[in-house]
Amino acid sequence: MANNKNCDRISNLPDSLLCHILSFLETKETLATSTLSTRWKPLWTLVTNLDFVDECEWWSSSDEEHSPNQHQDQTDQWNKCYRFAQIISKVWDLRHANPLKQFRLYWRCRCDPIHVYKWLRATIVCHLEELDLNIYPNLAFNLPTNLFNYCKTLVVLKLGGNIVLNPPSSSSSLGFPSLKILHLHSVNYANHDSFLILLSFCPILQDLSMETNCLCCTSNFDPPIFHNLAFLDFGVGPGEWQQAFLANGATIGKWNVLPLLLQRAPNLEVLVFDMEKRNCSNVSNKKSSASTLEWLFEEVPICLSLHLTAFHIKGYKGSKDELELVKYILEWARVLKTMTVSFCSLNLEKKFRAFQEISMLPKQSTTCKIAFTD
Repeated sequence: MANNKNCDRISNLPDSLLCHILSFLETKETLATSTLSTRWKPLWTLVTNLDFVDECEWWSSSDEEHSPNQHQDQTDQWNKCYRFAQIISKVWDLRHANPLKQFRLYWRCRCDPIHVYKWLRATIVCHLEELDLNIYPNLAFNLPTNLFNYCKTLVVLKLGGNIVLNPPSSSSSLGFPSLKILHLHSVNYANHDSFLILLSFCPILQDLSMETNCLCCTSNFDPPIFHNLAFLDFGVGPGEWQQAFLANGATIGKWNVLPLLLQRAPNLEVLVFDMEKRNCSNVSNKKSSASTLEWLFEEVPICLSLHLTAFHIKGYKGSKDELELVKYILEWARVLKTMTVSFCSLNLEKKFRAFQEISMLPKQSTTCKIAFTD
């Protein structure tokens, strides 16, 4: 009986099952299991996901002014960042190029691009399926060119921070033939056609999340057709909303993106229009041109009339232009099931007014439910 109580049944499980269990832990916790016994010592190197998040805090000039021990605080921060980089490099050395499915790196404070470049080059040869990179080096970080050449197994790509996207010219040998999810937040683009080239690399894309604030597009923006795209999250940066609604239908290059993406995504089911990143206190309530959405959407997108089932507008402030967009969606979305309106710092009176205005709008879909959230 005593032997049964002391029996280590977990350690007797096969490597594949133990590695699957370890994959649900953070990488630092996975590393700690190597000290349990000889049986566990090599197992962490076989886990197919690595997840690193720095624990350093942002350090600004204002912090220096108010810190009584600014020199010591800065030194501590540098030491933390140095140890963070050393741990990741050591992990790579000990894994011996074992297969890796997921690599997540969040490095905000004192990010060293040289280390990041080295780690990314190492991931490329590991048949990577998911890359989540959110970094803030002092100088903009250019993704390695071979990332576009050899990541044929990549299914999920999430990029954020001080990153510059500069994909090489389109070619049949380049791209992400397996990519289904692409999230781009606060990234920069090297050229006017960089975003378009990147899209052309993703023939089976299903989920696209992007922002306009760093987007540079020419008037001849012509994305490919995405038959599989079902989810689109379109983020609006500070000042961008007003630019979209200049009087007389003036052409704004980056605002060609949204209507064209909708036209090229005939099977889109979910559309998120995210205005939370703009300056909510600086939203114009001036009435826009009557033809604003007529020029923005020269024709009703197929997805809007046949497939769109959910629409979510975030950061709603109650302006005339916002109301016009909501009205347009309700007017043409025949199979819409849910519309969610998330307010942007509105007082109770303005929320009630917005609720009344939207609730009174005619709906093409008889099954559409409208929800209001903060």
